[in-house]
Amino acid sequence: MQGLTIRVQLQLLAFGVVVSCLLIGAVGYQSTVHLVRSINELLDSQGEVRRQMDADMMHDAVHGDVLALMLAQKNGDRAALAEIRKDVDEHSKRFLGAMKENQDKISDPEARSLLQQILPVVERYTGAAAAIVAAGFDQPEQAAAKLKDFQQDFALLEDKMEKLADAIDSGSRRQNDSTVAQVGVAAVIIIVAALAAALLMALLCWWVARSVLPPIERFKDTAQRIERSGDLSIRAHVGRRNELGAAIGEFNTLMDTLQGIVGKVGQTSGALGESVDEIAQLTQSVEQASRLQTDSAQSMAGAIQQLADHLASVAEHADSTLRIAGEVGQCSSEGSKAVQQTVGNIGNLAETIHHSANSVQLLEGDIRKIGGMVDAIRGIADQTNLLALNAAIEAARAGESGRGFAVVADEVRALAERTAQATADIVNVISQLQATSEQVVRSMENGVGQVEQGVELVKQLGGMVDQIGSQAGVAEERIRNISRLLDNQKAAGAQILANVDEVTQHAGITSRSVGQVQDELVQLRGHFGELSESIRHMRV
Repeated sequence: MQGLTIRVQLQLLAFGVVVSCLLIGAVGYQSTVHLVRSINELLDSQGEVRRQMDADMMHDAVHGDVLALMLAQKNGDRAALAEIRKDVDEHSKRFLGAMKENQDKISDPEARSLLQQILPVVERYTGAAAAIVAAGFDQPEQAAAKLKDFQQDFALLEDKMEKLADAIDSGSRRQNDSTVAQVGVAAVIIIVAALAAALLMALLCWWVARSVLPPIERFKDTAQRIERSGDLSIRAHVGRRNELGAAIGEFNTLMDTLQGIVGKVGQTSGALGESVDEIAQLTQSVEQASRLQTDSAQSMAGAIQQLADHLASVAEHADSTLRIAGEVGQCSSEGSKAVQQTVGNIGNLAETIHHSANSVQLLEGDIRKIGGMVDAIRGIADQTNLLALNAAIEAARAGESGRGFAVVADEVRALAERTAQATADIVNVISQLQATSEQVVRSMENGVGQVEQGVELVKQLGGMVDQIGSQAGVAEERIRNISRLLDNQKAAGAQILANVDEVTQHAGITSRSVGQVQDELVQLRGHFGELSESIRHMRV
């Protein structure tokens, strides 16, 4: 019984209620059947009494009808004969019918025995009455003879019917007493059955309550203890292995889980508090780094702006160098033409060396002109070398972004050095040519051989001048490339400056975000304080 589940206990309780109801119903039905039988028997006995009373009345009525006939004969009233015959016939039939019906339905042995003794007398009595009425006024002697027997039967019936009535009445009273007793017994049985059913249901309810309510009370006390003390290690007593025990076991499991959760929450809240402090320190570091980043970005923007200004200056110098290179090319072209003219003149001089000293003077003038051009070329080469040096310095300042420009500057510087070398060579040649011219002037007599040597030297000078023109074209093209690279560097510098401005803006946004994070951390620290206060009174 201790291991029954609440479901089974409730089923047993319901079964007990059903059995009690069936018991009460069965007892009530059985009592009702007996009571109905007793009532039917009582009704039958009352019917016997009623029929006996009717028979007594008909017995007297038939006697009264015969006496009425006698009175009518005495008075000579023939008119009443038919009515008397009708009454006698009706009363006799009712008399016999009541007696025979009682004979079929009377259950009392004494009354049945008396009735069997009375029936022949009744038949004889009613027959005598019918014969008297039939004789009527026509056969008065026969009627008088029958009257004597009729009177004897009447007196006999009077005594026997009185006894029969007493017997039927006594049986009716006994039946009435029996019915009353049956009603009392039925009431007692029903009351006893109802009390037994009520007792059974009360016992079952008490048993179910005794097995259910104490664990619930203990469970409630345990819950109140946990609520008052905050001790999550308290567990409810499981007790019986039923649904309530399973529920209490689940509650204990829940308390185990809750105890673990609260313990972990306590540990986690402390760790999270430390993490919040660390995050706060990190956000301060991030904020400082953001400020430094903003300052660095602003400094970088200034440096990049300065670099852009330098690049613009270098571009201007490159443009100037490009113009100078164009002038060098033009001068070299003119020098080439002059050399060609010189070659022609020297040829003419070879033909007319003996004809005119003025031609020699013209040759000296042309040579001096070439010397001036060479000086101009040397100055251009020196200025190109200086510009290339300045470009290399600016490229070194630009760092990685100016590496390509440095390579071009090196090439320009190398070209300028080669131009200077070629110019030096030209100067040497011109010096030799001047010496030769002076020798020619001083000694025209040296002959055509020396003129031819001068022609050869002039040809070499023409080749060198052509080489200078070619190198000047190469220098012009490379300077043009340098100018394009400088334009690209200016665009890249502008893009870098824009990126630096964007970095500065992002650094400002980061600084503001860090401020918001610090505000949220303050709120989070407050929430952790509330959480710690909430679980402080709980013991795990």
